[in-house]
Amino acid sequence: MCSSDLNLLEQWQWDNRHNLTFAGDLTSDGYMTTQQFAQAWKQRFPGLMTSNSQNYLFKFVNDQRSSNTFKSFTEGLFGDQAESLDIPKENDEKLLKPFKFCPAWAKSVGENNDTMSQLNIFESKMEFKEMISNISLRLGFNYDIQKEIIFRIYEMCRRPAFKPSRDDPSYGGSHVADDAHGNGSPSRHRPPHWRQLSLRCSAIQEMDDFYHVTVQC
Repeated sequence: MCSSDLNLLEQWQWDNRHNLTFAGDLTSDGYMTTQQFAQAWKQRFPGLMTSNSQNYLFKFVNDQRSSNTFKSFTEGLFGDQAESLDIPKENDEKLLKPFKFCPAWAKSVGENNDTMSQLNIFESKMEFKEMISNISLRLGFNYDIQKEIIFRIYEMCRRPAFKPSRDDPSYGGSHVADDAHGNGSPSRHRPPHWRQLSLRCSAIQEMDDFYHVTVQC
């Protein structure tokens, strides 16, 4: 690490929300981003995203993060009156992990010992081991740290709710997402969540482009 990275790390402070009470909850950045996302969609598609709450049916899983996401999105749509509105909603556990309710998946994938065989082969390759070594060195270790630790860092860095700038102490000099995303990628010098999507569907591409310009930039 360079001296500027060390200075950034010296400024780092523990976030008191990082505990079991708030584990899995929506972050403050995620809350605001979801509000802005709803506002951007309403502005772009006024005929679809109307102000009549009865035109909607919101489905989400029964957990704290999903409930807060619903709350922030509806606040973005309906403003301060959202809390007083009787907005149609229902819990649907099949939304995030529909495969859990599929017997065929459970038999062919979930309970199949060969499911992870390709992953195991990949992790045995020299490219994967070099990635572990590169990230370990960037973090200041003279030995290879456990891959599980790197996976956890990658999970934090890749999620839309976590978008540090390069001046953020939590970003530092590790750039784990850069390495984990893969060498040779045109965007390897930026974490994956900073990339715009490249989609074949023109309608969805337009939505993503609009969201990128209106909300993220």
